[in-house]
Amino acid sequence: MKNLALLICIIPILSFGQGDGMTSLMYSVAIPMGESADYIDETSFRGFALTGDYFIQDEWSLGFSTGVQTFYQELGTQSYNLETLTVTGEEFRYINMIPAIFMAKYHVDRYGVVTPHIGMGAGFHWVNQRTEFAGFSFDDSSFRFGIQPEAGVGLEISPSTDLLFVTTYHHSFESKDIQTHSFLAFQLGLRWLP
Repeated sequence: MKNLALLICIIPILSFGQGDGMTSLMYSVAIPMGESADYIDETSFRGFALTGDYFIQDEWSLGFSTGVQTFYQELGTQSYNLETLTVTGEEFRYINMIPAIFMAKYHVDRYGVVTPHIGMGAGFHWVNQRTEFAGFSFDDSSFRFGIQPEAGVGLEISPSTDLLFVTTYHHSFESKDIQTHSFLAFQLGLRWLP
């Protein structure tokens, strides 16, 4: 697991040293959607994204996207009936998602002051869903296939740095342990160009 985490962090950084590469680091705010919103319905302010892209043509780039998004909700005191027994306690819910997505992006004007792009990616999400109730923890984790469409725009603040705003939709498909999870993320950060 440590080697995988190291590899995920190194790939975007390696693109920075290339003449046709760029790297970005962004803060991420996300809204849970679908079955994720059924489990936790609060917005997540706990996230970041790291991307690396390499241009294969003036308009097209291939790259890698990763990061972390954590959803959390405190439900307060809850009671559950189990046949002839009622259990009462404090309930907390968590969803942690770490995507590892290969991306293809189309850049409308790569060399402009304003640089919009759209992209589509596919890869894997590591998803951990945890419920803590009355001192007990119920935890499920799995890797699953996922997709990530995105749209963004960069605004040049120096010849080698852009202010970047990106909207991404993350969708990880159902596995045997955990239902489908999805969220819409709004990301703001910096993109560095060589």
